[in-house]
Amino acid sequence: PQIEYFEDIVLGVKKATFLLPFRNMENWYKSVREWHAMKMRLARSNITGLPQGKGKTLKELSDWFCWHVERVRDIVKRNPRHVLVEYDIEDPSTGDFMGELFGIDSNCWGQANTNT
Repeated sequence: PQIEYFEDIVLGVKKATFLLPFRNMENWYKSVREWHAMKMRLARSNITGLPQGKGKTLKELSDWFCWHVERVRDIVKRNPRHVLVEYDIEDPSTGDFMGELFGIDSNCWGQANTNT
């Protein structure tokens, strides 16, 4: 739901840090395909930037994700009291990066779910 209301959220809070995760698009697509019919649910939905019926292919989802990233960056840039943190969930140093950034134990960051 945050994608639908992202701009409202940004405008509605005084100061916030937003997290924008990245990963290899083919790995993300595989995850979307295999996680509880997510690919089908995305294609059936009418999500901002992803009209109903789209999102069935790697290219469609990749194009949408890139559009989403640019949208998030633009909205946060227009509201400089906020911070946008972009990170790669597949990078082994992400835990250290997030730990240093937020002053918490880097072991708090890791993979919590997997498709088997």
